[in-house]
Amino acid sequence: MLDTIGDNETLSLAAKQDFVKKTVNSSNPVKVISELIWNSLDADASNVFVTTKVNELGGVDEITVKDDGTGINTQQAVEAFQKVGGSWKAQKQTTVGKRALHGKEGKGRLHFHSIAGFANWESVSMVDGTLEAIAIEIKSLNLEKTEITKIPVKGDKTGTIAKLSALSLVFDELDHPEIITQLSHIFAPYLIRYSGVQIHFNGVKLNPNIDIENRRLIPEFKVTSNGKTIVVNKVDLVIWKRSNDERKIYYGSRPGVILDSQPANVTAPGISFSAYAYSDYFNEAHEKGLLGLGDLNEPILIETFEKIRERLNNVFREIQANLNSGLIEEYKKKGIYPYKQDPQNAAEKAEQEVFAVTTRVASTYSKTFREAHDSQKEMMLSLLKQAFISNPDSLTTILSAVFGLPKNKQDDFADLLEKTELVNIVETAQFIYERITIIEVLKKVVFDKDLRKHVKERGQLDTLIQNNTWLFGENFHITLHEAGLTRIMNRVCSDMGKKRKGRKPVKTIKGKSARVDTFLGRSVPHPDAEKKEFLVIELKAPKIKLTKKEADQIENYALTLSKQHDFKGTNTDWNFYLIGTEYDDYVRDKITEDNRPQGVFYIKNGVTIWIKTWAEIIRACEGRLAFIQMKLNLTISDEEIKSRIDELTAKIAPRS
Repeated sequence: MLDTIGDNETLSLAAKQDFVKKTVNSSNPVKVISELIWNSLDADASNVFVTTKVNELGGVDEITVKDDGTGINTQQAVEAFQKVGGSWKAQKQTTVGKRALHGKEGKGRLHFHSIAGFANWESVSMVDGTLEAIAIEIKSLNLEKTEITKIPVKGDKTGTIAKLSALSLVFDELDHPEIITQLSHIFAPYLIRYSGVQIHFNGVKLNPNIDIENRRLIPEFKVTSNGKTIVVNKVDLVIWKRSNDERKIYYGSRPGVILDSQPANVTAPGISFSAYAYSDYFNEAHEKGLLGLGDLNEPILIETFEKIRERLNNVFREIQANLNSGLIEEYKKKGIYPYKQDPQNAAEKAEQEVFAVTTRVASTYSKTFREAHDSQKEMMLSLLKQAFISNPDSLTTILSAVFGLPKNKQDDFADLLEKTELVNIVETAQFIYERITIIEVLKKVVFDKDLRKHVKERGQLDTLIQNNTWLFGENFHITLHEAGLTRIMNRVCSDMGKKRKGRKPVKTIKGKSARVDTFLGRSVPHPDAEKKEFLVIELKAPKIKLTKKEADQIENYALTLSKQHDFKGTNTDWNFYLIGTEYDDYVRDKITEDNRPQGVFYIKNGVTIWIKTWAEIIRACEGRLAFIQMKLNLTISDEEIKSRIDELTAKIAPRS
């Protein structure tokens, strides 16, 4: 009780020094100051004044937080400073003045030890109608001991002065204007909710209302993981007028009260914001020290953080679209915007959305772009579009060298590219688009009744596929057009690191000079460097049906090549393909035998001969591409197919 405390009292903290330092540890001066301010607000202070004492070298020597709250009486001091946790606030939801309480653990007062040698409080409180004043001192080197002394009352009002001295570092950032922004963002919800409260830092009043450009509310939602459910009551998104790099998500248990924060890690180029998420569970997580751990956390919290970011990203996409639309329409009317048509698929949509954001950021933050004439803007935007299409990785370089975009905005843009995976989307779309086009052209060439009558395997059909050997498998890409079998031998021997001693033409088993129409070869990677695998393809003109004659021919080629002295004793596998538009019953019976994969005509001693139709090859290719094509919503129009065929007409179409 009060009468058990003398004029001077030394209290012993139940927790030991090492435990306190481990449990209550923050070297961030802003966080330490914030904890002292929260203590003032929990004491119903209407006015809080933070001042820093700067020495001759520009460093901060002292930090003082003064308030006009209800103060700390002797009994409260004894209860508070004898233990870590179990604060009187733990039993209450609101202050005497009916404001939301911030602290419940009684740890906030001890955060000072990471930045200061001493913490002193002088507090005046009302006890049974009489003012009482006490002084409290804690040393960071002995957090277990607290000195409480009764002192004379000065003045006629309650309040507390907390002073941190013997600072461990210079902390010159406390004398920087950015500190005002950081504190404004932390206490914005509280100051907005309790308009009668004022916080000053070195004479500057925190007034977040004048800096707010817009606010958006994300309503209540639930997150479930491993059978546990968290209710996020709301997320209050505040968009600031002033540009700053402090984009964070703040976590609280009740509106207005902030417990901890994390970097936002959401995509919002050119937008300064703070997001305030509220959930009763955040208080429990804060008591366990989990809120500031980010992804090093329990699954339910990680999932909650991700769901909050997901909803914020959705809001920002909507905001970006609204911000971009007006500017883009203006540029389109002037004829200087490089995209003239709406996107036709998912890849184009992603490309144009990111380009629109980039254009808006450039028009906002690039003085070079803003001051340029329309003709110059058109040139700059065209250059930017070309980079989007051909080399997305070069975009940040162009934004720096051509647009003169500030470094922090370049970083925002790089983050946007990473988050949207634009580079991957554009490159994948181009890759898939090219393959789909080749397939459509090939279908036209081999299936069109009029065209297939005239297309030849040599000089026409092979020209189409010589740079597209992926048609026969993803691990084949090298082609030697119209190579004689002798040249094939030299090529393969070179790849094997060997040389043929003779230069005599290779003969077939029957003694005739041999050649194949197109050779596609590639070594398939194996753990053993001596292991090699090659592919040989013989094409037939679309008008030719594959019969026993053609099957025997490819078998003859295969056995001739595989039995050359160059390959004897080597670990080599061969895949031979005979490709045509159709085959007869003899071939069908041979390639559908039960004891081997469908399509295999011959398999023995490392030699496999496949006989397939173009329809089978094309269907397999389409199957590999179908999923990604569907996701990107890529389609090839008849006009595009015709244009590509016309482009290849000189090489593919019938020659007069």
